[in-house]
Amino acid sequence: MGVRDRVEQLTRELVLMGSSNHEKGFLERLTFVESYMADLGASVRRFGSSEHPALAGLFGDAKSGGDKGSGVVLCGHLDTVPVGGGWSRAQGELVGGRVYGRGACDMLGGCAAMLLAAENSLETSFVLCFTTDEETKMVGAESLVKTGLLSGAKLVVVGEPTNLCVCAGERGVYHLRITTRGRSAHAATPEEGENAVSKMVVLLGELEALKRGLEGERVVLGVNVVRGGVKVNVIPDTCVAEVDIRFSAPNTPEKIFCLVRERLDRAGVGYELETMQALPAVSTSLEHPLVAKLVEHVHRETGKSPVGEVPYATECAKYVCLNKPMVILGPGNPKLAHKPDEYVEVSELVDAVELYTWIIEWLGNQDSG
Repeated sequence: MGVRDRVEQLTRELVLMGSSNHEKGFLERLTFVESYMADLGASVRRFGSSEHPALAGLFGDAKSGGDKGSGVVLCGHLDTVPVGGGWSRAQGELVGGRVYGRGACDMLGGCAAMLLAAENSLETSFVLCFTTDEETKMVGAESLVKTGLLSGAKLVVVGEPTNLCVCAGERGVYHLRITTRGRSAHAATPEEGENAVSKMVVLLGELEALKRGLEGERVVLGVNVVRGGVKVNVIPDTCVAEVDIRFSAPNTPEKIFCLVRERLDRAGVGYELETMQALPAVSTSLEHPLVAKLVEHVHRETGKSPVGEVPYATECAKYVCLNKPMVILGPGNPKLAHKPDEYVEVSELVDAVELYTWIIEWLGNQDSG
């Protein structure tokens, strides 16, 4: 069986593992990948909690911490968002050179390509990492960093979908929850109560003004959840809004928080502000010697040019503390992620296997330092 048939088959298998039970799918995939890497002779270690397990497969000198260090660390995630509705294709269906299914693009196809690349490079020093909560908490990536097993890496490659363009950065994420409090009363006598929704409307007006003021600053702000009130004839005593903010460096979560608080304080109404999630923006210079060589190779082999930044967050935000050059490079169109009829082109999967194999061989056969 050739590379095309194998990567196609492996991608479909990984997709189908979660098609009937989303809550258990990532665990089935984790056990499968754990055995797969062990059968290749890797030293496979499981980390994290039972709720957020993660795997590291160490190959070659990486198993013993030898002179060649860890070479490259290739990172993927085995969890997906729920399948949802609106599909016209079956999970795992192969049509027109495309594998359809939840996670085919984001990013089970990339994981399949990494595993096949590992088969091509069994004597080389490198590490494969797989997590199971990238779509939620990213606790698995944190646990991998804490092990110290990735400290010898020369380069970190996260295989999220980029159409196989080298991406050297990503936007940061800041999720905020705003709560306003009031006092319930009958809607016929509003003077007896205090309307929490009315307070929130004032605050949301300030956020809209802030959003307009940030245009051109590479900051995207959206109020995407609002909850308030229990019945139309009752004055609401609580209202909650959840805000998604994406930002580029040199902005930081701390700076974004201060901007929001300063703006909300102008409203003159009471509120509570809570941080739900904060991930930093990540950036590696395209002129870094390793990144520049990778960009040159990818362009020569595929014709693809680099992208300075992707708009979404990845586990690079957790690996950034390693102080290693990082890129995002994977098969699939990121605009298809989380949508019905998500798919990945088999031809891109084949190219990904070849690119990952080259990266492993290039960095894994160099002496450390």
